[in-house]
Amino acid sequence: MAPYTPSPAGLSKRQSRKREKRHPHIQDSMASLDMNGSYPLTKEEIDKQITKTSPGNYAYGYVKDNTFYVDYVGRADSDLNDRIKHGIGKYKRFKYSYAKSAKEAYEKECRNYHDFTPSDNKIHPDKPDGSDYMCPICGQ
Repeated sequence: MAPYTPSPAGLSKRQSRKREKRHPHIQDSMASLDMNGSYPLTKEEIDKQITKTSPGNYAYGYVKDNTFYVDYVGRADSDLNDRIKHGIGKYKRFKYSYAKSAKEAYEKECRNYHDFTPSDNKIHPDKPDGSDYMCPICGQ
C-alpha cells in the first residue's frame, strides 16, 4: 500500500532522503494521484460525486492519520461512475478524476501505477481495447 502524502514544506533534499530512510512506505513527495477526494466508497457517494458519463481514473484505499493509502488504481474508458462501483464492499474510500479520452485515462493510470505500485494491482494496466497506446513510463 502506497500512501499519498502532501509534500512537506521546507524540507531539503538531504532531509527528504533521511525521512525516506526512516519511513520507506512514504512515496516520493513529487508523486501525486491528482484526483478529487477521498470519499466513502458507497453507491450514494459515487452518484453524488461523479455526475457525468466520462472516461476517468480512480484510486481505492483508506485513510490513516490524515494520509490516503492507495490499495488500487484503475480507469474507466467510457463510464467512470459505473466502473468505480466495482470496488464497493472491498475498499473503504475512493479518489477520482475525469479524463478527456480513454488514452488520457490509460496514460494517467500507468503513471499512478508506476508512482504508487499499489498492493492490489498485480499486473501493469491493460491498454484500452483495440488500441496500440504505449505506457508513458515503461513503454509497455
